[in-house]
Amino acid sequence: MKRLFQFLLLIVLTASFTSADIQLKQQTFLQMVDAKGQLIQGSSVQRGYERLIIATSFSGVTTGNAQVSYTMPSGGASAVLATMQGSKQKLPYAVFTITEPGEARLNVLSTVRLESVSIIRVEDVNGSTNVTLQAARIGTTYFQQNLKTGVRTISGKTGFDYTTGQTWNSF
Repeated sequence: MKRLFQFLLLIVLTASFTSADIQLKQQTFLQMVDAKGQLIQGSSVQRGYERLIIATSFSGVTTGNAQVSYTMPSGGASAVLATMQGSKQKLPYAVFTITEPGEARLNVLSTVRLESVSIIRVEDVNGSTNVTLQAARIGTTYFQQNLKTGVRTISGKTGFDYTTGQTWNSF
């Protein structure tokens, strides 16, 4: 009976670890440069994404919406962005990279490129920083991974230039 209980307990623990592994889902990294072309350094230590900003949540890329919001852990990047909030100084670009775990490394699902970026709002709340950006242009590139070869290819692009009111695909 004791062995049966231990076996059942092992199954339950294994199932909980498996579901925890499944919950290791998408990660989003943000590369931002200031007006001088210098990287605004974040806290990521993930291989291939070192010193980028970790976006713990990301939303706002919709048709007709030039604003994007995200949340990141509070840190040095929070202070840099807070000093730029509301100023006329624009960041040349910012790129969100959305990834998922792969066998050997993170697989890129999509990237979202913002150009001519204004910092609308920076708010620190309980160790996290909520940021709202507004961009003149936003473009999204979607990728797919060939399971046989492991090669990543572009599966689609979509973008919009809010200053001209036209579609934008040259990113």
